[in-house]
Formats: sequence, structure tokens, C-alpha cells
Amino acid sequence: MWIENARKILPAWAKNGGDQTDVVLASRARLARNLQDLSFPGHASEATMKEVLRRVEQAVNAIRADHSPLKLTRMEDLPLLERQILVEKHLVSPQHIERPQHRAVILNADESVSTMVNEEDHLRIQAILPGQQISEATAAADKMDDLLEERLDYAFHEEKGYLTACPTNTGTG
Repeated sequence: MWIENARKILPAWAKNGGDQTDVVLASRARLARNLQDLSFPGHASEATMKEVLRRVEQAVNAIRADHSPLKLTRMEDLPLLERQILVEKHLVSPQHIERPQHRAVILNADESVSTMVNEEDHLRIQAILPGQQISEATAAADKMDDLLEERLDYAFHEEKGYLTACPTNTGTG
């Protein structure tokens, strides 16, 4: 299983590479997105959480058919130790593994981009790269966002931008 290999592999952000690694350990870009017609996770029913996960799985399957390999793993399918490894590698948050039902993580091949499903928002997309690579991390997160947005309808307001569970994350970024 992929998680067994994940225990042995350093995350992309901890490997050599990138500028100024003597000063900057890693650069992270994070985006929060929600689906337009479903309650956000903090107020969502179990049925809504299931529906979000179903739609995201469908989108990931379509992306895999057209683009680079992605792996979606349901948190409830992993033992606690393996979920904790994901936290240690900064691929998911500690809150994401506390209640694993109807939650998942999407990883790209080198684990530089991860997307939590049904955390504080329906989607928490992040890219973490070694050193000072904020532009590259932003581009990687944007690429994942674009791939998902082609297949999912996001909650978006003309004036406020992307709507999120936390007002400080709302906007066009």
C-alpha cells in the first residue's frame, strides 16, 4: 500500500532544493474552496459530507483519466498511525484526522500538493516546496485548484470572491 512507502519517504518540502534553504525551510501556498450548493463542513450533515466526498472522488477520477496521477485516500480507511504520519508530513491537519468519517486527502505523486476534503472547508488545497519557492508553490496550488474547478462548482460571490468557512480566507486568491 502507498502509505507503507510514505513512512520511508521524506515529504517534498523536506528534501534538498529551492533557493535559500539555509534560511527558508519551505514555502507553502494554501487555498480554501467550498462547493456552491452544499453546507460548509462546520454545519454539514453526514449526508452532505458524503455528497461532497462523492463529488470530489468523481472529479479526481476524471482528472486522473486526463492528467497526472492523483491518489485519493479516505481517512476512515487508514489506521490512526497512518493518519498521524500524514499529519507529521504536514499533508493534513491534526483536526482532519480526529473525525475520519467522510474525510479524505488527495496527493500528487511526490506529495508536494495535498488537498484535504471536508476539513474546515470542503477543499483545502496546499502546495509545499523546499526553500524559497513561493511562486512555484502558488502555481502548483493554482493548478490543482483549476483542475478541480473544471469539474466542481465552487461557492463564489462576485464582490467577495471564493466563499470560505473563515472570513479571513474569503477572496479571489
